[in-house]
Amino acid sequence: MSYIVEWYRDVIDNKYVTLYIKTLIDPRTQEWFLVPSPGPILTITATYIYFCVSAGPRYMKDKKPYDLRSILIIYNFIQVLISLYLVYEGLMAGWLYEYNFICQPVDYSYKPSSVRMANGVYLYFLCKLIELLDTVFFVLRKKDRQITFLHLFHHSLMPFCAWIGVKFVAGGHPTLLGIINSFVHIFMYTYYMLAAFGPYMQKLLFYLQKFQFYLFCNYTFQASFWFTKFNYFCEPIDYSDTPKARQITILVWDYFMLKLLDLMDTIFFVLRKRQNQITFLHLYHHIGILIAAWGAVKWLPGGHIAFLGFFNTFVHIIMYTHYLLASMKINTSLWKKHITQLQLVQFFVITLHYLQLTWVENCGFPLWPIYVMVPQNLFMIMLFGDFYYKTYMKKKPTIETKMEIDSISTEFSNGKLKEQ
Repeated sequence: MSYIVEWYRDVIDNKYVTLYIKTLIDPRTQEWFLVPSPGPILTITATYIYFCVSAGPRYMKDKKPYDLRSILIIYNFIQVLISLYLVYEGLMAGWLYEYNFICQPVDYSYKPSSVRMANGVYLYFLCKLIELLDTVFFVLRKKDRQITFLHLFHHSLMPFCAWIGVKFVAGGHPTLLGIINSFVHIFMYTYYMLAAFGPYMQKLLFYLQKFQFYLFCNYTFQASFWFTKFNYFCEPIDYSDTPKARQITILVWDYFMLKLLDLMDTIFFVLRKRQNQITFLHLYHHIGILIAAWGAVKWLPGGHIAFLGFFNTFVHIIMYTHYLLASMKINTSLWKKHITQLQLVQFFVITLHYLQLTWVENCGFPLWPIYVMVPQNLFMIMLFGDFYYKTYMKKKPTIETKMEIDSISTEFSNGKLKEQ
């Protein structure tokens, strides 16, 4: 390690490097804590690997796992807050207004937005160092199976990569990685925090489902007043500042917020170990509809496209009623097939709704959403149709059917009814 540090000093002193390479260093971050030299980062990383692979397991060999539940709840909550802040700063400092998604050079000036982005990159770097505690907690809790090569490699590499970002490119194109990574970490650490609560979380999850159901009903109730005057063949967007236009814009934003809340569905599946329900269809649908809702708020807050949100919310009232009843141990197994049918009808109707715009002249609504939404909904019809066929139409082998019957009989005999 000392050889690497000496080699780095020689490079910076311009013994083995050209002036061009030396100018790549970001002058704004040159003197920031832990940035001038790679020595501290390499030392921290080496100590981390040594503790997780050797010293830590030897220390815990004859000890009981530590109960770190309170610490984990606080730690994960702080990580969620930091991740939220990083996403916000990354968007506000550049990616929401100034940055180009095709190619964004690094601005090394001291312009407020550029310095703000550099500070965000530095915080991201510090956050990667804090995340090394993930593995330390695994060691102290004797969760050795979770300390894999992939886990160690990822956690060891990220601080050094983040250090390179602060040292040389504290802004510009690479920062999108940090935003995406921080966005993922919001949900990942939320899941870890909820898991740390243990079985006490089940009651909270139940009330969250009730709250989600209430929001969907409330949204549909408000939107229904607007749709009494809605032109189903062609409805232009009202960009004015009238009370009605503002109400519609707020409803579209509310729908976007609901799609963010819907991501909790998958977290609940993970917490309940329902991995078989986390399919490509499930993930694709939840991510795709979230991006579409954001696009609507950003560019199309109302008009023809709002019908999608209204119809989708109506479907979700039925769907979340089913989930709510299932969580109350009420048998709703007969609902599942019809909910899938309703979802297929939804995608078919929405496809026709957008295709109408191609033969309505002078509608006033932009045509480009057609080229996004029609292929998207046709793809969803294919995915949901394949799921419907395999689940409800395709004949299952006799042995598999008998196993399911035996499984259901066993659950009833134990006084339990299988939940959705």
